[in-house]
This record gives sequence, structure tokens and C-alpha cells, in this order.
Amino acid sequence: MSISVVDMKTYFYNGTLKSMTDGLAAFAPAVTNVKDAYKVDLALPFKGGSAAPSIMAGSGVFGYTVLKKASPERVQMLLRVLDFLAAPFGSKEYELTHFGVEGTHFVRAADGTPKPTDLWKGGENTTNLPIGYLAEAPRVLFFSGVDPESVRRLHKWETLAVPRAVKSPATGLISDTGNRNGVALNKALNDGINAIVTGQEPMEAWEGIVKKWRDGGGDKIAEQYAKEYAG
Repeated sequence: MSISVVDMKTYFYNGTLKSMTDGLAAFAPAVTNVKDAYKVDLALPFKGGSAAPSIMAGSGVFGYTVLKKASPERVQMLLRVLDFLAAPFGSKEYELTHFGVEGTHFVRAADGTPKPTDLWKGGENTTNLPIGYLAEAPRVLFFSGVDPESVRRLHKWETLAVPRAVKSPATGLISDTGNRNGVALNKALNDGINAIVTGQEPMEAWEGIVKKWRDGGGDKIAEQYAKEYAG
């Protein structure tokens, strides 16, 4: 069975689900939204058969911003805007772009860290103004309003999980077929995995699921990656 991301998080927050798959950015909201009902933790890579436990490494880059051709003055202006948005952790620029205006969107907690106001929680925040997708500073293990012990658990998980991370050989390579059809192909593959895991399909169905993925564009993506890598 597949459910929406919103439903999955709702069920996880209220304890109906005991685990969910999500990214690093989901950790702090999960800790906050369970309201101390239970301790949110992270699962380490598990061993399957004779294979060593591992986890897929991220690319290190979520995306990129493209500026269309314009006058040198406009390009320089836009680069200054992006430079502002990418200001590092600890700077006033970072504080503004991540927590808003002091006294309006956040107040200082006893330890001096930003504590979000109801206005920020109610919608006037970086979720509804997603400027982080234009340019962003490197992520750090700091979550406003989250207890320090939760952050320590996350740090411990990273020190154990990162050495086991496996990098994708396709990182940094571009496939036209992947850009056009990658989302649909991956959805079909994941739907097949879910069907097997939930018992809707037998394990023997896996070969056909993979073949459908390959015939639908998976082999073409691999060819394009190989060509770009060689070039």
C-alpha cells in the first residue's frame, strides 16, 4: 500500500506508524511534532544476506540555479542576491533567510537561539517562501527549538552511517532520458518494490519489474551516463 507524504507524516507524528522514510530536513519537524510522545531516532543501515550494511550517499548538491542570458549588470546583481542567500551559518544574513525577522518571526530563547513565533509556525516561513532552493549555505546540525539530545542522536547516527555510504557512479552526470522520464520510471520501480514487500506480488515478479524499467528507458539512461562519463 502507498500513502501520500502528508498522510505518512501525520500517522508517524500520532504514533500510528512506527517508522517512515524521509530526508535529513524531516528530522527536526518530526522531533517537534511528536510533542515528546516518544523519542524520534534514526535507523542505521541493516545487513541483508552476505552484503555489508550500507546506505546510499547523497550527491552533495540538491539542485542548481540557472541564470538566463542578460546584461553583465543584471547578472552581477543576481549573483549578489544568490551570494546573500548562501551566507554561512552564524551570519546575520543566514539568520534572516532561515528564521526571519527577530521580534516578528522569532524571539530569543534563554540560550540565545531563535525560537519561532506563531506567525512563523502559521505559514510565514521558508516552507511557503522557499528561497533556499535558489541558493543555500552548507547544512549544519542546528535545529531551532529542538532539544540538544535529539541533535546529539543525529550526530551519532551520521558518524556511524556516513562511513558506510555508497556513492552513486552517476553523480554529476546528465541523461536527457532521465530528465524526461526518470520520475515516472522510478515510480514504477518503487511501486513494484512496494507490491512485493506488501505481498501483492511474489518475489518472482522482480525480474519482470526490472525488465519493464530497463525497456522503458533504464537502459537508455545507462547508455547516456556511460557516454557522458567517457566524453
